Amino acid sequence: QYVEQKEAEVRKACGYFGITDLVVFDNDAHPLRRSQEMVEGLANLISEYRPNILIGELPELLREDRLWTTPDDHTTCAEITKEACLMAGHPRREDDRRPHTATRIYYLATERSYDNIDLYVDVSDHFENLIKAEACFQSQAQSREFAEARVTRTTGNTGWRSQVMAAA
Repeated sequence: QYVEQKEAEVRKACGYFGITDLVVFDNDAHPLRRSQEMVEGLANLISEYRPNILIGELPELLREDRLWTTPDDHTTCAEITKEACLMAGHPRREDDRRPHTATRIYYLATERSYDNIDLYVDVSDHFENLIKAEACFQSQAQSREFAEARVTRTTGNTGWRSQVMAAA
């Protein structure tokens, strides 16, 4: 039931931004655990969709930002993505996968110090949808009030630093 709830939450959140073409891996591990099947599945998607741009969590620096030492889902997902990108770019004899390497890979680094961030994206026009999307995650005890406070603090602070209303 948890997996179905999380997928519904993700689909609803993405819908606020017009994103409907989603692939959700069937994985009920909580916390998320890396598997070869997940890495290869993501590598196959990269090869099939051939994206020019990938956006993901920052793999190397996540652990030093966390208060706990065990990997969380974001860290694990970053590591899976990093490995899948490497695998997608290198053909293997036993695969019919066409190699592909994204032209650009951008990493979310909202918890990094501001002198370590290379690019800010103005999300001011999407501010209300960011709050609605954040509030979708009731499996993580989100509420409208919490979502509004979190989005205002994070994108508002980053926006102030980049001289727009809201930035990510």
